Amino acid sequence: MVVGPAVRIADRPAPCCARVRSARNPRPPRAPRTRPAWRELQEYVPCPRSLSPPRPVAPPAPARSRRLRGEGRIPGVVYGAGQVADSISVSRVDLRHTLNSEAGRNTLIRIEYDGKSALTLIREMQRHPVRRDVTHVDFLEVDPTRPVELYVPIVLVGEPKQVTVMGGMTEQRLNQLKVRVRPDQIPASIEVDISGMRLDRSILVKDVELPEGVVSLSSPQQAVVTAELTRAAITARASGESDEE
Repeated sequence: MVVGPAVRIADRPAPCCARVRSARNPRPPRAPRTRPAWRELQEYVPCPRSLSPPRPVAPPAPARSRRLRGEGRIPGVVYGAGQVADSISVSRVDLRHTLNSEAGRNTLIRIEYDGKSALTLIREMQRHPVRRDVTHVDFLEVDPTRPVELYVPIVLVGEPKQVTVMGGMTEQRLNQLKVRVRPDQIPASIEVDISGMRLDRSILVKDVELPEGVVSLSSPQQAVVTAELTRAAITARASGESDEE
């Protein structure tokens, strides 16, 4: 039998991952498993059947508003002093008829909803930036016995003949007047008579005759209507003076 050369174990290269075990460095004992790993997973991951049934969630506010507008209604709110605002919706046709009435936005509107009844005024309206359709409306609940502040449109009546004969024209500088008035005394408009106007004269807020129970909150010195010469009349006068010279 041929026996090869003796090789000591210390001369053999040890693998890079090998560890030399000896009595001084024994293998640490492995912790015993008391239960399988899948049972541990069941303890921390709840079973889907244990979930509570889902609650119905209302669609987002923009979605509700689009749905209401598609049904021919306009979303809005009713609010008053010291009261929580209530969300409502009104018919688009009824709102259009109200806005086209003589009083317009100053019309007293009785709204009945959820067993409640409120006497309201239109406080604010939001419109589409392109189509100009009403997209939202705010109703202010009012007390018939307490005054409210609002704007009333100004309407010019009469014909300024003296201004027209002299080649002038009138210009309305103020289209609406801020007033304080009780809800049952709100005028549809405030008329200003301009039949007696003359050139280079103005009608101020303090000159306007207000209906009974109406108090003006605008500046008394603010001009409502002015009368001035037209550019054509000024040019004609200048040319006539130059010819005379």
